[in-house]
Formats: sequence, C-alpha cells, structure tokens
Amino acid sequence: MTSHNYIIICLIAVLIPCFGEAGEEPLELDLRKENTFRWIYESGFRPRRSIGEDNCAVLFQNVRLILPNGDSLMIPAREVDFYVPRMEEGVSSIEFSMLNRNVDDARKIYQIFSKAIGPASEDFESFAAENLAGKRGFVGGVWGNMKSGLMSISWHIRPSGPVPSVDAFRPEIVIHWPASSTPSSGNRPGLKPPPGFEQFPMLPIVWTGAPKQPPDFLHGPVIYEPASPKSKNETKVPDKLKGK
Repeated sequence: MTSHNYIIICLIAVLIPCFGEAGEEPLELDLRKENTFRWIYESGFRPRRSIGEDNCAVLFQNVRLILPNGDSLMIPAREVDFYVPRMEEGVSSIEFSMLNRNVDDARKIYQIFSKAIGPASEDFESFAAENLAGKRGFVGGVWGNMKSGLMSISWHIRPSGPVPSVDAFRPEIVIHWPASSTPSSGNRPGLKPPPGFEQFPMLPIVWTGAPKQPPDFLHGPVIYEPASPKSKNETKVPDKLKGK
C-alpha cells in the first residue's frame, strides 16, 4: 500500500465517524428507564461531541420514543441533542429536532403531539394563519407539555424563520430532568463514553461531511402508537424520577 492510499484510508476512517451514518433503522429510547448516560449507549446511540463540553448529539436518526405511560412516538429526527452537565448524575435533557414541515404535515404533527404528550397552548389554524401572514417571525409557536414524576416532556411547533412560508414549521420535543442543586465544579473532565463503550470515541461532529440532501426518511411522518393495556399496567417509573 502506498503512503498516499494509506493517508486517504485514515482520513475516511476519521471523517465518517465524526459525522455519523444516517440511521433509518429506529433506535428505541424508553423514558421509563433511568436517565443515565449509559442508558443512551445501551439504547444504541453513539453520540458525537457537539457545541460545549456538556453537549453531544446524533444526527439523522429515526427514534422510537417510549413515553412514561407506555405510549410511543416514532420520530424522524434531524438531530438528537443530549445535555450531560455531570456524567455521574445522568442526562439532564434531550432535544429532538425535525426537518421543516409544510403546513399540512405540521398540522398532523400538532394533532399527534397534542394527543400523545399534552394539549396545545392554542389552535393550530390561528397560529398557522398568523405565521403565514408574517406576524410571528421566530417568536412563539404552539406548544404543550406533560409531567411524569420529576421528568417533564414538552413539544413545540415554531416558525423556522422570519420570512412567512408554507414550508417553514419546525417540530421539536424536549425532555428535561431537574439539575442537581450542587454547583458545578471547575475543570470538569469532558464527556466520554461510559465503561464498556470506549471503542466508540466521541469525536466532534463534522458538518462538512454531511450529504447535500437529508435522507428521505427524515421527511417521514411522526407515528403515534398507544400502549396496550398490558404494557400500561407494567409501566414503572424509576424511584429517582418520582416526585415526592
């Protein structure tokens, strides 16, 4: 092998994991389990370093999100962001962001989020009409939330830009756990894979290697699946997540 070929192979080996491969095959994230950093890896995610020392992310991934009541949402996520300020305390928040959707797709997602997570703050038709009339810009949007123990789950469909457009609605879901009251110490070690997953280095995400067009599955629908009566009865919330 020539030195030139060797260099090319090494560059490919480094750049591909920096960006990550598109994940059309869904990964399952069960919110009934404890929110440890290991839980993310055991669920099949291989996050890369993102902005800030406490953030990591996975790009272009279908996710089956199991809610605390056993219902599930299939989410074609453009990006899944994990915020982990203290690895020993687990994941503090997870954000799912999707591609921009047209008004018809956004309406369907609005209906699904309202049913699965929590009622909307306002009627979608009024919000969409104001957005398309240029009265919203980046501000506001429709939203809803639910709470399970100490965990809160919120959804948002917001205008994706200041210019009115029928294709400019961005759906998002954010899951949040309360942070520790203990102040963060300085000079904390950066994020690293949990024991047993060291073979998956957390290299930075490199957007220059991203495809020009997102994978087709990212344009797919959000799918809601209610839990069966049996699975609802078997739902357990970890003690750590239960309120007083």
